[in-house]
Amino acid sequence: MGLNDVRRLPVVTPGRDTAAPEPPVFGRIGIEGMGLIGGSIALAARQRWTSGLLVAVDTKEVLEKAMARHAADVAADDPAVLAEVDLVVLAAPVRQNLDLLARLPDCLAGRAVVTDTGGTKREIVEAARALPAR
Repeated sequence: MGLNDVRRLPVVTPGRDTAAPEPPVFGRIGIEGMGLIGGSIALAARQRWTSGLLVAVDTKEVLEKAMARHAADVAADDPAVLAEVDLVVLAAPVRQNLDLLARLPDCLAGRAVVTDTGGTKREIVEAARALPAR
């Protein structure tokens, strides 16, 4: 190909997807910690899977901002609100995630995938091993 040859590349315009929305991988997503990372995950999930339910856990002040931005459908400062979610994202600081992880078995009614956004993994993996097998 020479320099004068024109290539036709697909143009991608964010937010202008005309295809039918895809079903959510997880129908009910719970996020503990709605700061920059948790809030960004919530907004991305909302954009990608419009029919999914987003449950947020944080302080009242943070949750008010999340609700105003439509980053959550359900919001509470008590992790008990996560009882029926399919996915839990721990998006608080690492030390706080360890405390949240320890309380999750009492909050979840059934099975859920649990993941975290912390930068270190050794302590969270050790704490997860101590949880019930469900």
